[in-house]
Amino acid sequence: MASLENRTDISEKVLIFDDPITSLDYDRQSKVARKIAHISTQVNQVFALTHDRHFFRHLFVQSKKMNLAPYYYYIKKMGNSSEITVSDEVGIKYLVDKKHHYEFWELQQYSLGLYNLNEPSNSLRQLFEDLLEYKFPETYKEIKDKNIKTHFTSQSLKIYVENRCIDENLLNNLKGANGELDILSFTNDESHASANNYSEKEKKDYVKKGLELFRKV
Repeated sequence: MASLENRTDISEKVLIFDDPITSLDYDRQSKVARKIAHISTQVNQVFALTHDRHFFRHLFVQSKKMNLAPYYYYIKKMGNSSEITVSDEVGIKYLVDKKHHYEFWELQQYSLGLYNLNEPSNSLRQLFEDLLEYKFPETYKEIKDKNIKTHFTSQSLKIYVENRCIDENLLNNLKGANGELDILSFTNDESHASANNYSEKEKKDYVKKGLELFRKV
């Protein structure tokens, strides 16, 4: 991908990226999707193959930001056989919405002790950031342009409140005794060890709080 940066002979090319995010973390997946979307404005056509819904979500969002017209093809199982199905933007938005439902279900099952998640704090933060980008793209862009690292902090949530995306009373009801949204400290150091200092019960309680906020937003 880096080798394409300074190429001047790719305008008529068709490029294929086969699962380009193997072993990449969530943030780097977003950067790869942005790069692929940018490359798509310079070539004839791009195919990106993936089984990862997070990455699919990033590709769709970044493509729309660059005024592209993405289509997706997916393999649909039909008994003992399968078929390739194509859908337009309406179908893509449905799949994006459905992804949120699935992530919510995973976290909900985890909070009930019925499902195992290795990093529930990161899963919760990613769910919220996806939701905020999808529902409030203008405010999401505003925060990004201010170089605020993540959208699930007191600083960024204040902007969502100021722009009337989120009701301030909703956040006030979830504040802890110290006057802060204690759930933010659970989700926000963005490392794989962000919840290591919490017991399983504390993790599940914070996930329940986060899902309550997610429902209301």
